[in-house]
Amino acid sequence: MRRYQFALAAALLGLATAAWAGGPAGAGNLGLGLAYMPTATLSGQTMEGMDYILQGDFPVWSGLQGQVGLGADSVHQQSVNNPFPGLYFNDTTDSQNYSLNLQLNLHPAAFAGLSFNPGNGANPDGWVYWPSVNVGYTLNKGDQAQSSIAHGLGGFSNWGEFFRLDQTLNYQLTLPLAEWLSVSAGYNRNLASNFTESNNGFTNNVYGWNEGESLGVSTYINLVPGAGADKARPFLPHFGRLGQLDLAFAWTRSIQAPYTDPANDYIVTVGAPVSDCLSLAISGGNTVINQGSFQVYDAFLSWAFGSPEERTGN
Repeated sequence: MRRYQFALAAALLGLATAAWAGGPAGAGNLGLGLAYMPTATLSGQTMEGMDYILQGDFPVWSGLQGQVGLGADSVHQQSVNNPFPGLYFNDTTDSQNYSLNLQLNLHPAAFAGLSFNPGNGANPDGWVYWPSVNVGYTLNKGDQAQSSIAHGLGGFSNWGEFFRLDQTLNYQLTLPLAEWLSVSAGYNRNLASNFTESNNGFTNNVYGWNEGESLGVSTYINLVPGAGADKARPFLPHFGRLGQLDLAFAWTRSIQAPYTDPANDYIVTVGAPVSDCLSLAISGGNTVINQGSFQVYDAFLSWAFGSPEERTGN
């Protein structure tokens, strides 16, 4: 039995040694994002919000990388309703949401002993024709305060707080089709949603209510001829080599019970390395729901760790 244990340990050590040859996560990176939702009007209700994101990548092996993300957002909604002359309601809702996102990305090509060389058999998403699998867990905690103040006919007010805790599993498959092109597809479904309402003691626990899917395509454009295959140019995770531009398109669709109408998001992102360690991405998204649509704009700045030589296995 001990002989087999030693053999297994040796095999695992050999596998780890073969896999430690650079990969899409490089030596890891850290990014900070800021998203802004301008004032929009849906069904007579105005809304605006901000979102802050802190996210980091780190290599476990070159074929196995992790990601940790923290998010915080706030949304303010307000509407005025005038059901009949002499009476109108001023309704406001202030929401805060905090999230923790954990991801694990597996690249089988690294475990097959293939070296990672972006621009020559690989791109920032992985090895050409070798799919990668991403499995993630997201925890969202939401707090919402609602108030309704009636003006006229004596007037009155109503106030309440709502709390929500969501746990979601995310899955994504990414396939690089060329040094300059990748496609992806994803699916998510919540494990549990817990609701609490403060003003009447109401609580509810539901499972499998919310789900969504996504499709994406990324293309890497050489702003400098031959930049993607030039090993002398530093490689930065997610964005390619210095002198390249990442142009990405994504569509996501989500359904949140008990609401049956889906939300569709259409997102365009442009990103590029701006130095041997720094990358910048800017995106714009349009969300379409049954009441109308609203836009979200995002800027994301990321810093790659390690020297450029450490980020690939070449």
